Amino acid sequence: KYKKLGKEVYPKSDYFDFDKVDFAVGLANTFQEKLNAIDDVLATDPMNFKANQVLGEIIYDTLNPKEGVSPQNFNELEKKMIEAFQRSAKAKSDNEIPYLYIADHFINKSDKIDLLREEHARDMKARTKPGSMASKFDIAKRDSLDKILLETKDLAREPYEQAANIYSKKSSLSNRDVAQYKKVASYLSDIYSLKKVFATRAKNINDQSKYAQQEKLWNDTYERISIITTKGDCSSIEIGMNLSEVLKKLGNPENKTTTKTQAGETQMLFYGNCVINISEVGKVDYIKKS
Repeated sequence: KYKKLGKEVYPKSDYFDFDKVDFAVGLANTFQEKLNAIDDVLATDPMNFKANQVLGEIIYDTLNPKEGVSPQNFNELEKKMIEAFQRSAKAKSDNEIPYLYIADHFINKSDKIDLLREEHARDMKARTKPGSMASKFDIAKRDSLDKILLETKDLAREPYEQAANIYSKKSSLSNRDVAQYKKVASYLSDIYSLKKVFATRAKNINDQSKYAQQEKLWNDTYERISIITTKGDCSSIEIGMNLSEVLKKLGNPENKTTTKTQAGETQMLFYGNCVINISEVGKVDYIKKS
């Protein structure tokens, strides 16, 4: 009631646009205070999309710092983060963002494991005499790190597939959507490629074939998304190009209008991020990028 009244009295103020999540986070200073504030919101509104999403993002930033070390209660916070994103995904089933956060987290985690693998491989090579076998301890540690890497990357697979499924059902994709969709397809291809390698080592022919098919599927998906990017990108179009050059570069437009003039006929071509006008002489004389 008072929020609505305040907006009427002060229409230009952002203050009355804030909701209970904004106030909860805005009044808190430390990481723990922010968690407690959002937990208070969720105690009475457990499926609040924004509260769960903000909670997940705050924890994500803490678990994936650009610099510094991870918190001691990493596993506890990781569980809390995933549960928050799962609730926000459930609250808005057509929103891919929660799935991207979960998957990106496990990719970041796997990158750290990969660094440990590389470090161990260097150490193992340095202490193994040429022509001799590495110690059983070194081989066991290598195999253990390989197993952990695969398991961690595989935790990103399902949320990436969920995000890809959402992108595939969208009627149109923004430039950001296209970039994220390509990233998703690329990581899924990498994950299935790694699973194929381990299946080959285990001499599991069926799994090897299955993962190879999935790897190809996501490679093909990546290429298909790249075509979407090219088709909607007018950066390669210049004033003075003729119509056939435009169609060769961008394909058929999403929409087109034709206008008759005293000098002939003009065409307005509508693409994903721009509008192109073709003059009476069949050349580009106007480009408007969105």
